[in-house]
Amino acid sequence: MSEHTQQKIGVVGGDLIGHGIAYLFAAVGHHVNVFEPFSDMRNSLPQRLLAIVELLGDDPHPDANCSARFARFRDARRRLGF
Repeated sequence: MSEHTQQKIGVVGGDLIGHGIAYLFAAVGHHVNVFEPFSDMRNSLPQRLLAIVELLGDDPHPDANCSARFARFRDARRRLGF
């Protein structure tokens, strides 16, 4: 995805549906931020995102593009304070 088509996406709610939506946007190269007010859901978000990757059979480190997607999730976690 070129920088011209890359968007900044905000997902409100990182629960059952929200984390899947966040994954889909990040998987196609968008920068994703997730706002989740409940600490239990917020704290489990990284594990639930990784579970999607494992379910779909994606290796989180096969190439620079996939590593960049996971960097976006790490960045979102940092901004959200978890």
